[in-house]
Amino acid sequence: MTTETTTGLNTDILIIEDDKVAATLLKKALTDLGHTVVGIEADGEKAIELAKEKRPGLLMVDYNLDGDLNGVDVTRSLQKEQSTAVVYVTSKSDEATLNEIANTSPYGYILKPFNTQEVRMVISTALEKLEKERALKSANQELDEQVNMTRAELEKSLVQLKNEVMLRKRAQIQLEIALKNEKELSQIKSRIATSISNEFTNPITSILSSIQILQLKNAEADVDKSYEKHLNRIEGSVFHIKSIISNLLLIEKSGLDNNENKESRVTLDKFMNSIVSDLQEQGYEDRNIQIELPDSPKSIITFESLLKQIIFNLASNACKYSAEDSTIKIEVLREDSALRFDVIDQGIGIPEGDQEHLFDYFFRATNVGKIEGNGLGLAVIKNFATIMDAKLTFKSTEGVGSTFSFSLPMN
Repeated sequence: MTTETTTGLNTDILIIEDDKVAATLLKKALTDLGHTVVGIEADGEKAIELAKEKRPGLLMVDYNLDGDLNGVDVTRSLQKEQSTAVVYVTSKSDEATLNEIANTSPYGYILKPFNTQEVRMVISTALEKLEKERALKSANQELDEQVNMTRAELEKSLVQLKNEVMLRKRAQIQLEIALKNEKELSQIKSRIATSISNEFTNPITSILSSIQILQLKNAEADVDKSYEKHLNRIEGSVFHIKSIISNLLLIEKSGLDNNENKESRVTLDKFMNSIVSDLQEQGYEDRNIQIELPDSPKSIITFESLLKQIIFNLASNACKYSAEDSTIKIEVLREDSALRFDVIDQGIGIPEGDQEHLFDYFFRATNVGKIEGNGLGLAVIKNFATIMDAKLTFKSTEGVGSTFSFSLPMN
């Protein structure tokens, strides 16, 4: 049932999703927005029974489900017996699937991977649309009853009718606003696609230009010191492309149910030394990277692949935004029932006005200048932290440096 509070429209929501990680992230996003998740179900037939039992105000449905039924089948089955408001959450965007989904008259559509802002906008729009449709339906029913009244009864109801017409006009305005919000969401997705395209185009152009210069020099057999400079340009551009592709793949394949993400025993000193080696291979030989393990355990059992992505990303950012010959310190400390990884630098820092958006997809601080980046890394590892039930926090002062802390729960 949908309720209206001082903070907006909140409702009971049933998640029908076969991806455990996506369901977990979606539940957290919905709970943070003030909604109540009444259940999570991956099997289509079981989802139908659970929806009949709970009768939630809104269904969040993935197209692909366990069992013989897909998300559209579940929606159609429920629509035969009860009024059902549905928002689809799926990674499928082909024309055939979209047409099949559209035929069920959904209240919204979220394309994976999603973020909290996108979920908030789609859910808010869907609930507003649902409330206005209910208001219109109620008003129309009352109008139908009044048509059957006698002339005298209609005259007595004239004032009431005028008020109801006014309510219908207001409801129509609200529906137009909801449609505008849907259009804005579509524009956001379009800007994201444009941003990704630009990030690929610029490094590739740089690589081609450098290769052409090197080819000319080789043909002239007159190689000088600039030859090395162009090689470095190629190397930097390749690393940039590699980072973009890597982060995009991580968004698609992240999660504890991924075959590459299994718990294993990790020897901490060996693990940290491997991160230093990877940083040096990426071109940060001139940074003084210090590892401190004062009272940490010799080894831990955790998801090594995710942990390495998190610590490497934080350390790589510390190197990227710090001067040459600067010191980057990585400390591993016991903290109550957690193991805390602190990555400390004396780099450019993060402006105070940018800090609240730091973990948003495609966001970059206003002081990064010409330093290459795509705004994906921190958003990705923030999701990893959520999946691992860990905390990712930071403290930063512009022009002084930053400290990022990752607190991993220890069983």
